[in-house]
Amino acid sequence: MNLIDIVGPVMVGPSSSHTAGAVRIGKISRRLLGEPVAQAKIFMHGSFAATGKGHGTDRALVAGLLGMQVDDERIPMSFRHAADAHMDFSFHNIELVDAHPNSVRLELTGITGKQLEIVAASVGGGQIQICEIDGLTANFAGNYPTLVVHNQDQPGHVMSVTTLLAHRSINIATMQLFRDARGGYAVMVVECDQEIPDDVKKKLLRFARAAVAVATMRGKSYLQIGSICMGIGGSIIDPDFIEDYLGMRVESVDEVEIIRRMSEGIYDKEEYQKALIWTKEKCRIGFDKNPHSTIDIGISTFFIIYTVSNFIAALLFSF
Repeated sequence: MNLIDIVGPVMVGPSSSHTAGAVRIGKISRRLLGEPVAQAKIFMHGSFAATGKGHGTDRALVAGLLGMQVDDERIPMSFRHAADAHMDFSFHNIELVDAHPNSVRLELTGITGKQLEIVAASVGGGQIQICEIDGLTANFAGNYPTLVVHNQDQPGHVMSVTTLLAHRSINIATMQLFRDARGGYAVMVVECDQEIPDDVKKKLLRFARAAVAVATMRGKSYLQIGSICMGIGGSIIDPDFIEDYLGMRVESVDEVEIIRRMSEGIYDKEEYQKALIWTKEKCRIGFDKNPHSTIDIGISTFFIIYTVSNFIAALLFSF
């Protein structure tokens, strides 16, 4: 037990649980979002909903989302500061299942459109618990330098993160893994004993973005046009990698089919004319040795490929 457990945190009151804890929930949620908050939908549960207004919980949550500390004297005026920062927010009451009485669900949108959903609880003495991240169970308090890695549930991802930390002599205090289904969306929560260097954060961010990209591609179809018959070695793909690792189907269409559709006019003529007018108006054309019909051919090729892609997608969906 330490002094904070006995007398509570240094803070702007009136309540360590309803005010200081609420500030910490907002602040950690902003850090998890990774950018300033543009819009926040705040759903308060239990005691937060019943007595939060009198304890300043609403202002405390907004203050935390603005990045304020628990002892910031601006907390009572956080609504005004949110308006100055162009952060929109709204409050609602909610009944959460099996939740701590001092719980809140935050639906956040960042300035770039990034979205995040957090369920958190203030458990007393200014201490908090992050309970859910984007619908997946989590369980950490933010007392240690913490990594929250969104990834695809595949072998090797945990090793990649832990190996990177080990190379920088960063000790792991706790690690928790959560997933929505086998091979599906997963979250890795790693609490460390040391601060995580910026270069490690950047590498982990690249890893997480790659994992999200793989998750987005899973179940889609890769359309291969031409490939070997075009004589371009760089266009030859590895179907096993795309199907087994990325979880995509590979469909192939010969470029002769594109030429056939161009010759026979098998594409949307009306959309083609709209695109042709827009292109000639908006796109500056430099010196070109090719005939003036180059633009026409390029746009018609685009619409044919687009049509073939949609046809394959519809065919796959029908199965």
